[in-house]
Amino acid sequence: MYSVNGRVMFVFAAGLVVACADSDDAARSEVAATDAVVSDDTPSTDTEATLPDAAADTEAAPPDVATDTDATPETLAPPTSDFVPPTGAGAHAGIEGPWARRILGARSVDGLAWVKTGVVISDQADVPDLVVDDRGWLYLYYYGWTVGPRQNVPAMAISADAGATWTFKFLAFDGFPGRGDVADPHVEYLDRAFRIFGSTRTDHTFLTWGESADGVTFTYGGVAFDPGENAGVAATYQVGTGATATWHLLSLASIGLGNDEEPGRLWHATSADGKAFTLVDKPRYEVDGGPLFPGNVVPCAGGFRFYLFSDMRPMRSYFSADGTTWTLEVGDRLVLDVGAGLEKGYVGDPDVVQLPDGSWFMAYATLIP
Repeated sequence: MYSVNGRVMFVFAAGLVVACADSDDAARSEVAATDAVVSDDTPSTDTEATLPDAAADTEAAPPDVATDTDATPETLAPPTSDFVPPTGAGAHAGIEGPWARRILGARSVDGLAWVKTGVVISDQADVPDLVVDDRGWLYLYYYGWTVGPRQNVPAMAISADAGATWTFKFLAFDGFPGRGDVADPHVEYLDRAFRIFGSTRTDHTFLTWGESADGVTFTYGGVAFDPGENAGVAATYQVGTGATATWHLLSLASIGLGNDEEPGRLWHATSADGKAFTLVDKPRYEVDGGPLFPGNVVPCAGGFRFYLFSDMRPMRSYFSADGTTWTLEVGDRLVLDVGAGLEKGYVGDPDVVQLPDGSWFMAYATLIP
């Protein structure tokens, strides 16, 4: 969670690694992220934000998600829902938080031009994160305000039809420190298993990780990243393969988390095993003098694409040939549309995956009108 221009925001950054379409070099501008970016003459005004209070109900019902990893969509039906997602804003509707946000979807042929589905996946939900399993099922992780009888907890939904319909599941956590789960979950699907990253708070906020065979019940693995100051939501991605592969993590470090950093400043850390990360530098990404905040990173033909957003500007993307040096791409990826009555304020927290048919699906957040 962070604050921009005095507005408290909960942010998700999902670093799912998938393949994407090529992009013409002519479509990329010569604007690159650096460790010291000159801001506008009028700086943003930031207010300190804290993680939400611990949830009263952290006990999870036994999941009914099948763990038969050899099954196919033809032989294995999707699970039943544990709860029905809420409709409309929750308590504190006049104040920004997960109770005031919703998650929607968008589709693309090339990962650059997007068409919104116009369908609300869930209200009172924020910071979406997507993975696709071997069957082609979509797993959507998010942070929910009202999750059945529970409140202010991470949750997930599963789609066996490319995001057309969803079944909603409680998440279960075993052995995690702090409040016993994670805030703003980000998940990787690796070797028919799920690895989760998320924010954990004790005396300060840091990132932890855990693993799961079914994508529903996660066992604590350890500390993923702790710079000694507050670290926000994580985006992870892998550069290279095999023994020479390097994992990268991008995590919020800006002043809204209680750190003495300008808006948009990130922690950038690397890892050989994708579990324990070491700080490398603190980059910042901006457009038109204003900061951009991380969505997820996907590998593209010739490199990688990094989706970012702002509460003041349309969604944008950067390109990198090596996964470390980034150049701002020309054009908007997604633009706020208040006319349809589904969005308000901003479109952000993008998370993108490639579907089995080669097309793309994005989950994103906005305010409930």
